[in-house]
Amino acid sequence: MAWARRLPAALAATQVALTCDRRGHFPAQLSAEEAKVKAHVLMGGSGGGRLAGWSRATATDQRELLARLRPEVQCTFGPVAPRGTQILVTAFPSEEDLHGCGPELKALVVPFAGLPVATQKILKDGGWEGGLQVHNVHHNSSTTAEMAIALGMAAAKQLLPADRLLRKGDWSARGLPADGDPDPMMQMSLDGQTALVLGYGEVGCRVARVLAAMNMRVIATRKTAALDDTLPEPGAVAVRPPSQLHKLLPHAQMLFICLPDTPETAGLIGDKELSLLPPGAVIVNVGRGHVIDEEAFYKALQTGHLLGAGVDCWYKYPSDVKSRASTPVSAHFDFAGCDNLVMSPHRAGSVGLASTEQQRMAALAELFNTAALHGLAAPLILAYLLVAEAKIPMGDEDAYQYSGIAMSLVDELGELVKPILAETSVWPYREAIARLQATESAALEAQRTFPALLGGSRGAISLEFVIVHCREPLQWVEEDLLPISPAGSLLTFYEKCGEEPQFSSAVTRHFGKVSVRPCRDPVDGPRGDECLGYLAHIVSNYWDLATFTVFLQADPHEHLYFSFLHVVTKMIASATYAVPFLALNGARHVRSWTPCLNAVHEAIFGEKMRDAVGPYCCAQFVVQDAKVRARPLEFYQRMIRLVDGTSQNDLCFPGKVTRSTHCYGMEFTWHLVFGEDYETPLRADDQRLPLPLRLKFGNEFIRRQWNDVVLNPSTPKKIVEEVNYDQMTVR
Repeated sequence: MAWARRLPAALAATQVALTCDRRGHFPAQLSAEEAKVKAHVLMGGSGGGRLAGWSRATATDQRELLARLRPEVQCTFGPVAPRGTQILVTAFPSEEDLHGCGPELKALVVPFAGLPVATQKILKDGGWEGGLQVHNVHHNSSTTAEMAIALGMAAAKQLLPADRLLRKGDWSARGLPADGDPDPMMQMSLDGQTALVLGYGEVGCRVARVLAAMNMRVIATRKTAALDDTLPEPGAVAVRPPSQLHKLLPHAQMLFICLPDTPETAGLIGDKELSLLPPGAVIVNVGRGHVIDEEAFYKALQTGHLLGAGVDCWYKYPSDVKSRASTPVSAHFDFAGCDNLVMSPHRAGSVGLASTEQQRMAALAELFNTAALHGLAAPLILAYLLVAEAKIPMGDEDAYQYSGIAMSLVDELGELVKPILAETSVWPYREAIARLQATESAALEAQRTFPALLGGSRGAISLEFVIVHCREPLQWVEEDLLPISPAGSLLTFYEKCGEEPQFSSAVTRHFGKVSVRPCRDPVDGPRGDECLGYLAHIVSNYWDLATFTVFLQADPHEHLYFSFLHVVTKMIASATYAVPFLALNGARHVRSWTPCLNAVHEAIFGEKMRDAVGPYCCAQFVVQDAKVRARPLEFYQRMIRLVDGTSQNDLCFPGKVTRSTHCYGMEFTWHLVFGEDYETPLRADDQRLPLPLRLKFGNEFIRRQWNDVVLNPSTPKKIVEEVNYDQMTVR
């Protein structure tokens, strides 16, 4: 299976544990009871024909199919499908055929491209449309693509009109340089021109590659493609969504139609669409005739708006063997009279090749085998899309490499699996694509608007790190903080123990300014811990704060993961960050209500606690200047008086304040100060946050011994399971 190439070794190993021989043959099948996939190929029966209504599959072909199947796949042949069939192969099923399979029937496989009108009616009238997946076998995609290229070349070079003239001895198409000679017959040069390929499936991909090899700019349409208005370079292929059709048509000198006949595609190309094509364009249709409006197409050929066209799929077909020699391709228009039209009697799909049935059986075998294995690829595709979505807001250049790998995996999926992935709710693939596109658009819009919106009068987003220090080692500043800090950020220390930290030239060159400000606890007063430094910075810089301020203790690695802080700083540097308040630490407090917490809360907010609180612990966070100024300066001045010695009474113990109880109480309330709810969700569960900030880093847990602390018997305790995500591996 080609799509296994990109799987991690552990997953790929599980796929190929049952290996085939050099001819692609697997060991003997499991019993019917053990089989994971049960398929039946309808041969003859009420459908009015054999495999596809006209198949020439022999007993040898059937044995070849069975030999190619994995042991967990069971396949039977015959005019009646056995009860319990999950995959039915036929182009023309009857209602009895479908019901006879029982409730286990999950998929109908039409063993060629497209869906016959009669079968569409059976499925619609019988109510099968919503619950039965319909698939095709593309064993003939190579020959169909070859026919598309042949038709396109013949039409672009006007080979048939020139051939007809030359057979009569008429060289006028060449336009020899002599007096009185007519102008030469016009033709198109493909080099550097633009080709639009509608339908980027098996056939469309092959067509696009050939056209790109001839140095054409190739644009193909696919439902899952992202919006983009740029044109590819000559020799390159770009994929766009069908919604951009009208924007793309004016650029297309050649239009290749590789689409099936569905309600969405019927009449897709009409008068308006043809008028959007540049004069002298060429159309090739190897999809289905009714994709192009019949009358509009005929007029465009007759008026010369189109240089030419090549068509293999028509509007009218013979009804029986006798009428094959006398059936025009249209009941209404004389397409045979259009000299600029190359006509083919629907023979692109390997008609006339001796190996057709062997190829069909090999394709069916691959499809059945893929059905047995489809559960492995989809999670990997979604994982790559998730990584891409997380990387875009951080400005990571490799984001699109991950999404590109995901789309390559989708292209390599078997035909049974693609609709399961893209057209059902089994896997949230469409949601993942939509999220990726929305994330890209949001990131571009943020980069365009955030500097002016968030940067204030400066018109630029600024970042400052505020660190409260007392004798702790500071090697981490150069080793851990410097590598993840945007150049030019401010670095400010509030020194509580009278030291004068010294930093290397690497630190002083990297940061826009490095400041050390004294911030001693009052003599014989309380320990203000980090709260005194944090509040001193807010009060003294209230009107001149950086756009975002990161408040850290001097041992930040004890509580946070620098890899998570790096995500924040990368988003700030990329101008995609606008979170008003974000806790940075990994651990959570037990959800608590105590008299001490209530007293500190009442002193800060002027009211009693309305609920228990259990925020991320240890007071390290990043906050936006506007969120700080959402409360008046007097509010923070009132807070600082609780820790600077002004308040003489300890709110938690009798007597004078001598401990850090007030600051400890603030540790439980910083999120409330900056407007968060009492019960803050885990970052991973907080849908307000962009995806990169919802990722888990390291141990995110509550100290389990805290669970035994008796608080208030009715107070719920928030415990997060102890898991070290940094040490997780794929097994």
